[in-house]
Amino acid sequence: VTGLGMGTLPATRTDDVLAQLAPLFPGISAHPDVAACGLSSINPVIHPCGVLMNAGRIEYSRGEFYFYEEGVSPSVAKVVSQIDEERKAIGRALGHELTPVAKAFHDAGFGPAGTLWETINGSLMLTRLKAPGDLSSRWITEDIPYGIATWASMANQFGVPTPLMRSFIEIGSIVMSLDGASSGRSVTDLGIDGLSVEVVEGDLTEPATLGKALKGCRGLFHVAADYRLWAPDPAPMFKANVEGTRAIMLAAGDAGVERIVYTSSVATLGLLPGDQASDEETPVGFEDMIGPYKQSKFLAEAEVRALADSEGLAVVIVNPSMPLGPRDIKPTPTGRMIVGAASGKIPAYVDTGLNVVHVDDVAEGHLLAFDKGQAGERYILGGENLSLKQILSTIADITGGKAPRLRIPHNLIMPVAVAAEAWTRLAGGSEPFVTVDGLRMAKKKMYYSHQKAARALGYAPRPAAKALRDAVRWFRENGYLGKIA
Repeated sequence: VTGLGMGTLPATRTDDVLAQLAPLFPGISAHPDVAACGLSSINPVIHPCGVLMNAGRIEYSRGEFYFYEEGVSPSVAKVVSQIDEERKAIGRALGHELTPVAKAFHDAGFGPAGTLWETINGSLMLTRLKAPGDLSSRWITEDIPYGIATWASMANQFGVPTPLMRSFIEIGSIVMSLDGASSGRSVTDLGIDGLSVEVVEGDLTEPATLGKALKGCRGLFHVAADYRLWAPDPAPMFKANVEGTRAIMLAAGDAGVERIVYTSSVATLGLLPGDQASDEETPVGFEDMIGPYKQSKFLAEAEVRALADSEGLAVVIVNPSMPLGPRDIKPTPTGRMIVGAASGKIPAYVDTGLNVVHVDDVAEGHLLAFDKGQAGERYILGGENLSLKQILSTIADITGGKAPRLRIPHNLIMPVAVAAEAWTRLAGGSEPFVTVDGLRMAKKKMYYSHQKAARALGYAPRPAAKALRDAVRWFRENGYLGKIA
């Protein structure tokens, strides 16, 4: 076996646990959380189906046949693959894209890449494994009640149909003379019984839609924003970020929301010269805001503070720095930079610096702010301060590429940025590859300290290298690399 997965509860301790296990299990990797880890187990996908579809042969021969080579025939493999589709659907309901069982077998070193039957049939190891000697094997006494029965219980809670899993639970229960569903681990045992997600659509630019979304809510995380470093028309950005923020805060007050976490940005904070790290109290004014995004977020945060005073709203403000990691679908401007660097399309760099934080730590920081933050206060959710050269070098190490060595003065690129913006306006593109505002911002190192959040909230971000690795891996696995100029 060449790979092993793990999950940690709480997920914020994943890196610590992984560091301790890695020397013992070379090649071990971490799942986002324990739910993703449990759903990534291969055995419950294949064992109950394979055993029950070969029940007569197992009883007659007492397991004297090769389970995978003879028992998991092409037809049986088709059924297993459909069970796997149900498992992956449960994962998607929880926000996880799970590895298909055939690829999981291959990645674990069991067999060649291909369909499930091709991977199994081409495996020198699996094809030599005998079937269990009887039907009391843990392949059904464990993999049903603590495998597919648990998954089916989760599926039921989140509205995912699992007809095949339930069929094998019923058949297995008869064979075991035991109720495979009630005797196993359910959502009640997991402590998640009754937890659900109701999707309600609202639009920051249409205030009338917000009241319905907030009805019955005790808490609000206002995370949405129009995040672009360049826009041909900045009016929609101000409408969403400033007017939309005002609208949702007023709607929250009308709905009786008890506590709010507002996601601002370090873009609203002041900067210090050189390599000094700014904090929540660094002096700043609107005149320091470069470009419509920073300006709109600055005004939005001011609006939140004013409404908190006038409306009596209990608002905690968080200021994330540069979140990186998986699932940057758009991608964001920061994600575009990672894609460009990982694709080898950034041949040079300017002398600037950024604060890099893992997106999962930013998410955890929001929860900490909701639980422990003081209303009226703001907390920087940052990570490590790195120069752009360090960021690009780290990405090169991750991808096996070459880090850019050429440093270009800011003013030398400015005419290129002006021309890129002009061309984008004429051609109707979405965003230039370099912008005037971006270069103006890059003249200062955007370094920040998250010590206030660490002291008050217990916020503890992981190393920036982890954020960069996870971001590159996700972009690679989802086909982004090489596609964005």
